[in-house]
Amino acid sequence: MVLKHLDGDTFKTALEETVNELEKKRQSLNRINVFPVPDGDTGNNMLATLESAVESLRSAESASLSAVASLAYRGAQEGSTGNSGAIFAQYLKGIAQSFHEAERADAALLEKALRQGAERAYEAVDNPKEGTILTIAREAADAAKKAAGKNGLETTLLSTYLEAKRSLERTGRVLPELRERKVIDAGGWGLLIFFSALLRALGIPKAGKEFDFSPKRDYFENEDDFLFENPFDMEFALKTDESGAKKIRELLHEAGDELIIQPDTDKTHVHIHTHNPLDVVERCARVTPAFDLVIRNMKTQHDVIRQRAKRPEENLKDYLTMVFGESPGFLAMFAMAGADTVISANLAAKKHRLIEEHCAGDVLVITPERIDIECGVEPVVVEGECRLLASLVAVYSTSRPGSEIVRDTSRHPRIASIESRGENYIANPADKSLQEGDLFDILKRTVKELSPESGEMLTVYYNSLPSRKRLEKMIGRIRESFPVLENVDLYYGGQDTPFIVSIE
Repeated sequence: MVLKHLDGDTFKTALEETVNELEKKRQSLNRINVFPVPDGDTGNNMLATLESAVESLRSAESASLSAVASLAYRGAQEGSTGNSGAIFAQYLKGIAQSFHEAERADAALLEKALRQGAERAYEAVDNPKEGTILTIAREAADAAKKAAGKNGLETTLLSTYLEAKRSLERTGRVLPELRERKVIDAGGWGLLIFFSALLRALGIPKAGKEFDFSPKRDYFENEDDFLFENPFDMEFALKTDESGAKKIRELLHEAGDELIIQPDTDKTHVHIHTHNPLDVVERCARVTPAFDLVIRNMKTQHDVIRQRAKRPEENLKDYLTMVFGESPGFLAMFAMAGADTVISANLAAKKHRLIEEHCAGDVLVITPERIDIECGVEPVVVEGECRLLASLVAVYSTSRPGSEIVRDTSRHPRIASIESRGENYIANPADKSLQEGDLFDILKRTVKELSPESGEMLTVYYNSLPSRKRLEKMIGRIRESFPVLENVDLYYGGQDTPFIVSIE
């Protein structure tokens, strides 16, 4: 029976059907994922995002369309992964806003929701590209608008689906990257799967067979080297409102590409591709510290897929490294030091899909604390993020190091922290006297207590940005005071304590 209205239960069924179909077609979407970079994970990302949306519906106290749509959006945003996941979450946001306080939707309200979904998706993307999921969302909404004026829900949604299908097929001719490789947009296919699920949930028969696409060649077997100008895929959250989100967009506009800003009432989710994750979190810290970080090296993802496609290349690692941590600056530095995937420790349960996929091969997991991950891998636990960073730098190689080697290298740095006491500072454990003093005096005494030797390096990690210039001047004076040191560096760590001092 064809339903005349879309209600909460039916919308929930459609989302569940979307997850089921994405599970079946996940690898097909991955195989044609060549835009914006060929990292082969669009199917994984969309599935993880929609799974999170469906998971959130378990807490629904009401079956109204408004409640279901709102919870689905919240869940999708919390679990959004990758470009396509971030865009789809914003698409659901627009739909949820249109369904606000609605028990059910007719053709006119559905048309409004699809249009607002497309608008929110476009607004979130810093530099929207045509021939992608965005184009399909917009053209499908245009078709819904034409149909909804004179028709009911059945004809409106069927017209939407058919136009989305035609639009998806056109992506292979619109976007140069897709045209060159003779594929269609992978994220757009995921959106079409959502429209198809809506039809099934409403009992509306589709015209023709279920859409499918098989590339004429396996892109990852045949593609020449791809230039990853911004190889790190970053996702994180910030505690800021709409005005703060605008400032973040300004700060990050030139920090990379594929920038997607997803503002909400109490926090903003950010997605960006960058060559320098540390620069990104430092820029954000001018407004508010980043949290809930996930950083993935898309270049190594690409290399692993090529390896699995039996096209091994020289000088590639034969294992992957996954690192958990807490402080935004250190998490960024973990990625830049060679970790393939970096995740905030509190996200271990939420990002189970990503962790499972990562653990499909040979993986080294390192964490500064005991953490439960269900992927059959025993994490290597080291003492603190500073030592973890030192071990990452020391053991990076093309062959996987043993757990004991990782732990041994993490013990090399001599470390002290500097706490604040109002206007003064105190060092622990290096400053045995525990006397308070101004920052330079305490910093100098701390370095002296750590007994620097000729050729060693000093690194100072700080947790806030306003005093950067002042810190740089002090670091210059430290260099003059300890000429035996080969190098003195200053980095934003974003840790809880104001300063960490490390010598090795």
